[in-house]
This record gives sequence, structure tokens and C-alpha cells, in this order.
Amino acid sequence: MFRFFAAGAASVALRNSIILFAALVLSLVVVPIPNVPLFVRSNVLGLVGPGGPLLLPMGFAALGVTLAVQAGPMLRLGLGGWLRSLPVAAADYRRAMAAALIVPLAPLLILVVGSVALALAGYRSAIDPVRVAGLLWSSVLAGAAGVPVARRWIARPIAAVGAFAALMGGAGIAGGLALLLVWDRVAGPVVVPRHQAGGWNQNPRWLGPIVAWRTLGPRMLTTMLVPLIGCGAAYLYRINNGFTVAQAGWVTRLTTEIALAVTLAGMADLLVTRRPSWPWARSLPVSSRARVLDDLITIGLPTAPTLVVALGLDWRAFVLGSATLPVLGLLAVGATRRAPGRLSRASGEFIVTGSSVALLVTMWPVLALGGLGTVPLLLWHAARADRRLVVTQWQSLHHHAEGDSLAGDAR
Repeated sequence: MFRFFAAGAASVALRNSIILFAALVLSLVVVPIPNVPLFVRSNVLGLVGPGGPLLLPMGFAALGVTLAVQAGPMLRLGLGGWLRSLPVAAADYRRAMAAALIVPLAPLLILVVGSVALALAGYRSAIDPVRVAGLLWSSVLAGAAGVPVARRWIARPIAAVGAFAALMGGAGIAGGLALLLVWDRVAGPVVVPRHQAGGWNQNPRWLGPIVAWRTLGPRMLTTMLVPLIGCGAAYLYRINNGFTVAQAGWVTRLTTEIALAVTLAGMADLLVTRRPSWPWARSLPVSSRARVLDDLITIGLPTAPTLVVALGLDWRAFVLGSATLPVLGLLAVGATRRAPGRLSRASGEFIVTGSSVALLVTMWPVLALGGLGTVPLLLWHAARADRRLVVTQWQSLHHHAEGDSLAGDAR
């Protein structure tokens, strides 16, 4: 098992060698030519010499942990296939990968060995065997830190601390050994790559929104920026009348809620016209609730400019808008499911419901807390509308340029 992972790590070691060699050449270029021998000598003795500062060895350990963490995901690519059928325990996979992750650190180990040889043969200077042993042991702990295990949130810091502790002398090396044993106990199994762990539902959470945003394209900018005119009007209302932030709070809250409603209405209409329901996509094992949440993210994030401006105008308007956004977003997503066949599309229904909610929470902000309590009900209602949607029915919108993806004048 170690040989298998080490073979995959060899290519990473070659890449790291090229990068480290280029970094060394660049460091020598920036140093004046007469000072190059002194620069090399000071760094060699600072790394392996006795009594030197720990700054250079600490940088060595930090670079080792970084290289191992970057190489770890590359070594687990085959874990979702035939390797899982081997009679090997999860701990053996983890330990073999930790040992193999020392291979990508080969350029650093060669640097340590070369520094020892140069200090002894070239400079006739003594070295610190404890420090050299600490550097080598630090590489082992750095390899452990790079293993993508299930409990990496606790295992990786333990191994990284051990990699730095190994540079503190004999007691640090012993402490690093103890931390390595703790890492082996708490790390858990190696995590299988996400794209091999399951079906469609295991895909990244942002796949649906990203596809929708790419479909909508630059049309989103108008929907995002035009509502900011209302926020600008609220600012001018306060400045021109000499009101304080508290005195103009009602107007600021109202314009913020209206801007959110207008943004969501525009995004909902774009989803209906530019990204109609696709029968093939509906056949995938994705729940209606997941599709509703994807659309909620799709139309909710473009409201970020409005919320940022609201925060600059009045923090209370920002808090109220953030509390109302889930309710307004779910109302808009539900309206997109009932929009096919309507001349008013999704905005016709949403302007009635969304503007009513916006006006009510502006007059009585405490209602926003009650609105948050209705989020599960609104999510269920939108998912129910999604399940009832017949995506294969004839839609007149498909006979307009906006509904034809091949129409050149609609792009």
C-alpha cells in the first residue's frame, strides 16, 4: 500500500523540486553577487548549525506542512475504486498515506542533507544532530498533517503542532512522537473524494446556482443594480431634509424592503424565461426541496448589493432586510413554479405577496421574527408546487424569442 501511494507522490515530488529550485535561484538573484557566499553560509548554518535561531527551521516546517496538505488530495484519487475492495483496514490506509506523503517533501529532505554535507565538508563547521533529527522528524509529522482524514479539523492541527514542536530539541522530538500517536487515534479514516462518494446529491451545493447564473448572464446586473436607486433616494431624503439616521429610519427600511422585492421579482422572471424547467434534469435523483433551495440561493445572492448599501445607511434596515429575505425569497421561488402559462410570469404574483410582506414588516418590524417562523411552511409549499409542476406541457413562452435558446436576437 505504501508503494502504491509513494508512486503517486513521486510526480508531486518532482513538481515540488522544480518549484523549490526556482525559489532558490530567485533568492540568489536578488542577493548582490559579493554577498552570495555569506548568504549561503548563514542559511546553511542557520538551518543545521548549533545555537542558530529557530526562524529558518520554523519556515522549513511550515513549508513542509503546506506541501503535504497540497499533495494529500492527489493521493486519495483512487480510494473510491478497487482499493476499497482490498482486505486492508482503514488505519492501514491512513498510515500508508502518511508515510507516502514524505515523498513530496523529498526536496526539503535533500536540502537538509545537502546543508549537513556542506557544513561539515565545505565550512568545516559543527552541526546540531538534535536539530537535524528534529528537521527529519518534522517532515514525518508534516506528512501526517497532509492526510485528508475524516476528522481533519482536529487531526491536522495536532500533526502541525507536532511538526513545529519537533524543532524544539530532544523534548520537542519526544512531544512530536506523542502527538503523532494522538493523531493516529483521533484522525479517523481517509475521506473518499466527493465526486466518487455517491450520486448527484453528493455534488457541490453550488452547482445548481452556478448553472443558473451562467444561463442568466449579464441580465442579472440590471436586476441587481437598478433597485439601488431606491436606496440612493432614501439617502438623499435624509441628507436634504437634515434628518438623523433614526428620524429617517422608516423611509430607509421601506426603500430597502422595496429594493429587495424588486430584485427578487426580476430574478424570478429571469429564471422563468431564461431557465425553464428541463425534463431531463427533473429525472435526476434530486428532491423538490433541493431544487427550491438551489433557486433560493440563485435569486437571493444578487440582493447582496442592496443589503450592503442598507448597512451603510442604517444597520437596523440591514438587520430587518436580512430577516425578511428568506420569506421573500421563498415566496418568489414558489411563484416561479406557478408562472408557466401566466402572462404576468412570476413577478405578477410575487409583487402582490412580496410587497405586502415588505410593507407589513416596515410598519411593524417585530413581524419579521414571526416571518422567520413561517420559513419551514413556505419551503414545504414551494416544494409542493415544484412537485406539481408539469414540465412537459406546452408553453406559449417557447414560441417567443425569450424562450428560444437558439434565437439570435434573444441572446
